[in-house]
Amino acid sequence: MNALDFEDVGGNRLRYTINYPQGMNKWSFDGFIEFMELTPSGANDQGFLFSINDNLRHERFRYLVNQPDSTLNTPLVFIQNDERIVIGDAFSLNGVTQQVGIHRAHADSSTRHCQQAPLKERHLTIYNLYEEMLVEAIDKTINKDLPTEHPRLSFLRLKDEAFNTEDHPTKEAQLEFLLRAAMAIHRAPFENWSKFNEVIPFRNGYEMWLNYLNGGGGVCSEKTASLKFLCDVLGLECRPVIGTQSRLTDEDIDSIGDYFLSNGNGRPPFDIKHLLLEVDVNGETYLIDATGGNVPMLFLNKIDAEAYFKTGYSVRMLTLTDKLYLHRVPTWIGDAHLLVCEYHLPDVHFDLTFEQDLGLEISRDQYVAAFFDYGGEHSDRLRKHFEKLGTSQKLDPPIFINEQTNHIPMTNRSLDFFQDVRSSILESYPDPNYTGDFTIVVQPLRNNFWRKPIISKELTLILNKPLDPSPT
Repeated sequence: MNALDFEDVGGNRLRYTINYPQGMNKWSFDGFIEFMELTPSGANDQGFLFSINDNLRHERFRYLVNQPDSTLNTPLVFIQNDERIVIGDAFSLNGVTQQVGIHRAHADSSTRHCQQAPLKERHLTIYNLYEEMLVEAIDKTINKDLPTEHPRLSFLRLKDEAFNTEDHPTKEAQLEFLLRAAMAIHRAPFENWSKFNEVIPFRNGYEMWLNYLNGGGGVCSEKTASLKFLCDVLGLECRPVIGTQSRLTDEDIDSIGDYFLSNGNGRPPFDIKHLLLEVDVNGETYLIDATGGNVPMLFLNKIDAEAYFKTGYSVRMLTLTDKLYLHRVPTWIGDAHLLVCEYHLPDVHFDLTFEQDLGLEISRDQYVAAFFDYGGEHSDRLRKHFEKLGTSQKLDPPIFINEQTNHIPMTNRSLDFFQDVRSSILESYPDPNYTGDFTIVVQPLRNNFWRKPIISKELTLILNKPLDPSPT
């Protein structure tokens, strides 16, 4: 099979591949639009000769093509060989791989379609299309760390009961599942390395469950998106809560909404540093933070959560403890934030890793960072910087890994793993003229970072009381 690669030049530069058989030399734009209206299986049933390697990534592409305004985009423009392809034209298929650039038409500010087509609807659609795949990923992720004697939890059973008026799940059953899910998400790595490995700047909520299954993780917005996906499918009302470095007024919140609807014109009025959820379960509201890494897990009822809204709470970096202030925002603003991360930011994984100092991974045992290694005094200065940070916290010396490194002390990941990540960063760096290297820093940690979950007292009783086992 040959490949037609679509690169989202006007957005996050993500590539979407559609395979086609040898011998085809063109594909009408009309046929492409018809193909994109169908799921991969539906297109196959209709006799299309084109195929997809990754169905979930293709669903992201289909959403962009079919509803660009719902992704906060202006109409799409397809360019191949410097020519615009429109209705009546055709894509050239001459060659093993053909490239198509996805650009944006000039238009007035986007309409508020993100309010009319919320992520909840998209989540339900994707779940119905790929139920078996997603249920398997969810159940395996959540059940993996349960005590051996604990009954296995079933997302499908809980979902079916939620929509069966004769057998509605108890509040305790819903809370148990949600709490276990939050704990599993929290335990998944707080990391950016998998995005470099797979050349994807940001994963949406349903993509995250496949990533968990494969041993990967994500950052706060990705992890919260995965929790929102569960809530949306289970029919649990949830609302976004953002964390910022200063207190916001109602006018500030309105201004971030205006920015999301401006097609990216200007600078955001403030940075959304953190994203978490409030979830309603049988009349009670819970604040949930399943981020992991430098953030303690939160699962608090409304009364216990109020203190966090009043005073904020702390997140820990290697040497500093930062304060975050929490703010409830309209659902559509939370959706817009996730859509901007998913479709509009080509280098968000670089920004998180290098500019926001979140690094490649923060775990209970180590902090993994990376820096641009130009060589000479610049690199020496950065090495001394990391050594000083470790010394100030009375930690073991950091380990530096570059192209010449062939041995490292024992860590929770192998040298080959780190070298593969380093190579992936270098290959995905968008500046073709960069001639330096990237050095990875592994800083061992002591048992003094956030470890214990912060949960309301009544929830500890649920954790210690196994429910009836699932039939499966």
